[in-house]
Amino acid sequence: MDNKAINLARAKMYHFLSAMYRDEVPLHLIQQMQDTDFKNEIKMLQQSCPIQDFCSGISKMTAGLQTGTAEEIFNELRYDYADLFLNAGNNPAFPYESCYATREPLVMQEPVVAMRAALNKAGVHKNPAYFDLDDHIAVELEFMRYLAERAAYNDEDQAGQFTFLRNHLMSWTVEFCAVLASAAKTDFYRGLSELTMSYLFNERMFSFS
Repeated sequence: MDNKAINLARAKMYHFLSAMYRDEVPLHLIQQMQDTDFKNEIKMLQQSCPIQDFCSGISKMTAGLQTGTAEEIFNELRYDYADLFLNAGNNPAFPYESCYATREPLVMQEPVVAMRAALNKAGVHKNPAYFDLDDHIAVELEFMRYLAERAAYNDEDQAGQFTFLRNHLMSWTVEFCAVLASAAKTDFYRGLSELTMSYLFNERMFSFS
């Protein structure tokens, strides 16, 4: 693939990961992921995937979607999402960079300021309809989606996006994903933690190539 195709594929993956953390998985998406065509595509991907943790994460996520009806899975994932990311459970996985930079479950710390500065420098801002904080993992992943897409269409150097990856996402997501894998009650979110960490590590290796 040429650089444009590579960056568009990267942008698509970042967008998917961002959507998984941004909100509860909607019912219509669960229904689509239970569809036979989707399951066949996942099987083909698993057969050709060279990255073990990436494949393992996908397998857990898809397996977790086949244990009941779409409505049953939807409700199960809603409760797990609330427990994990909305601090409704006893063992939350705080999805904010601030909580890992300070080693305390405190939000609105320096990473929020740094994230806003990165957005301003790029000439973008968080969607005002999304009320969560700027250093939420969904926002940081979506910003990487934007940077990869912009590089694809403008033939830009990738140094800026990889600097952001190393200075922000890779500075805290190792610990976050470990907490998520331990705290999640569903295979879907345990798989998401593996998929996220595997993809970001692969991106980090790609940044040095």
